[in-house]
Amino acid sequence: MNGGCVWPWIAASAAMTRIRRNGENEVGATQEYDGWLRAMMGNRRADELRVGEEFAPLEFHVSEEMNENFLYAVEDLHPRYMEGTADGPALVHPALLINFSNNTRSPSFYLPAGMAAIHTHEDVEHSGPARVGKRFRVSWKVTGRYERRGREYQVVEAPIVDEDGVLVLTRRTTYTYTGGPPRGAAGQTE
Repeated sequence: MNGGCVWPWIAASAAMTRIRRNGENEVGATQEYDGWLRAMMGNRRADELRVGEEFAPLEFHVSEEMNENFLYAVEDLHPRYMEGTADGPALVHPALLINFSNNTRSPSFYLPAGMAAIHTHEDVEHSGPARVGKRFRVSWKVTGRYERRGREYQVVEAPIVDEDGVLVLTRRTTYTYTGGPPRGAAGQTE
């Protein structure tokens, strides 16, 4: 494995966490969802969501600073991400959008200590340009569940739309979960 491959992602995540902690409100669900989240999700585990159910959406703003921090972290300084194009402002790096479409970013994502989500498969479809300076909304819906070799899998579709309602990316990810209470234990749904 290329030793330089992992570190830019860690640095990018750290850069986004720094922005979040500095109070610039670049990332986070809007307050209007708070009541809905408590009423709809409670402490329901992510692995318990069934086909048709949704994680709470996330809205985020990609500022020039946020995009630039990410670009430096992943060492991709292509002008289309730094300066813009003839069609408009700089493009948001696609990996930043993919990072924000992880279901663990949902304000309602919950797994107790000792449990983990394992990413097993994914398809990403880019539908249009995402421009720096815009707000984006990602939502997650469970579109499939199946069992293979005694392990349950959950398929989640996550479209990202910009502030104008234009679809920029759709991500379909398959997860399995490990750890937690055994099947049939108190609180475990079948």
